[in-house]
Amino acid sequence: MRHLNMIFPEGIVLLTARVFDMLGREVSVVISEELPAGNYSRQWNAVILPSGVYFYRLEANALPSGEAGSFISTKKLILIKQLAVIKDAFV
Repeated sequence: MRHLNMIFPEGIVLLTARVFDMLGREVSVVISEELPAGNYSRQWNAVILPSGVYFYRLEANALPSGEAGSFISTKKLILIKQLAVIKDAFV
């Protein structure tokens, strides 16, 4: 699980966080809902995705529309998965 942390100082926002692969295909929607001002953290379950480079796009639009504007940010995300190595213990 990966965590996405967000802070909104005032009002109500329509928040959308999506994850895309290197080809621009949407692979996951982390959140898409209306939220009041506050601090938020959401878990992103990346179990079915392979290690690699992804992008996440965070969009926050003020409600009602047009009040405080909008925020859009796209950042690179590197997902690294470890292989489990099981060693037999011989006594």
